[in-house]
Amino acid sequence: MVVAANRPSPAGIQPGLTALVVYLRPAPRGRLLTTLAELGIFVTEFQGPSGFREQAARMRADIGVLVAGPATNHGDVARELIEQVGPSLIVCVPPGVDPGEYMELGAMTALTDDELGDVARLAVVAQRARLMRTSPRAPCDGIVFGDVELRLSPPALRRGRVSVPLSRSEREVVRALAANLGRPVSQAELERHACPGVPAHPGFLKAVVLRVRRKVEEIGGDPLLLRTVRGFGYILIT
Repeated sequence: MVVAANRPSPAGIQPGLTALVVYLRPAPRGRLLTTLAELGIFVTEFQGPSGFREQAARMRADIGVLVAGPATNHGDVARELIEQVGPSLIVCVPPGVDPGEYMELGAMTALTDDELGDVARLAVVAQRARLMRTSPRAPCDGIVFGDVELRLSPPALRRGRVSVPLSRSEREVVRALAANLGRPVSQAELERHACPGVPAHPGFLKAVVLRVRRKVEEIGGDPLLLRTVRGFGYILIT
């Protein structure tokens, strides 16, 4: 079901963002939809853990909202949402559930059911999503490092005939590293590329790098192309 934002937006908030809400349990739906509408966000809702990936890819959502259940086994769903929407993921957890797993995966914020009406906190996510949507694009279509190619549109890593998609945050981190091939790039600079204008959550960049390494390995490349520079940041080598 699609819910159109039909209420006046607060000053400084421009409409046009889209959100995919995935429900894995019942939640105060009305409060959440009202808050998103106040921020000028158009919503598509999806019930259950299966099939939402195709929906997210089809609608190219700017924001993901995961209404997670009491079990702590919904990391795979969160990871797939992040692959589609980048770090602009909101997780709603029931009382007593530690959101740490979702934050380590790269979610931007975690809320309880009582906080679904917190316009200020959700506005920060909307700001990040809008900045990521309007961030400048590179003038080229791809960057090659080693035997792996970074494709920018749609974002993907390719080696030979095998490719794997990247989230927007993964693409921006790899692109920043590729632009400084052979030179270390600081954590702060990489976070600015991945999360323009918004402070990154602790552990966010580490999670992005881990996912990129896994994807390089998935296509048969060497994950050690992307190395850690202890106490500073990361370096991409050929």
